[in-house]
Amino acid sequence: MSVFTNQSIVRASFNGRNGAGNFTVTGLKVGDRMFWIQETGDTGTWTGNSGAFTATVASDDTLNQGSGTNLTSTSYEALFVRNTN
Repeated sequence: MSVFTNQSIVRASFNGRNGAGNFTVTGLKVGDRMFWIQETGDTGTWTGNSGAFTATVASDDTLNQGSGTNLTSTSYEALFVRNTN
């Protein structure tokens, strides 16, 4: 087992967008890595849309939706790992 003291967990809540592209998720930072996502109100199962978003944040306060599907009516909770060094 390894313990990493230079990392923290960041929680984000957001809705998807209508089609592929970047959208604002305030508080995310470049390099944050998503490791868990769930549709809000879901019973705890991994969301079927988990592959709709990029796993690593490329620009502060943004997330990229790779899916061309309209996900604006779907709310998500996601957890990210952030390096703090």
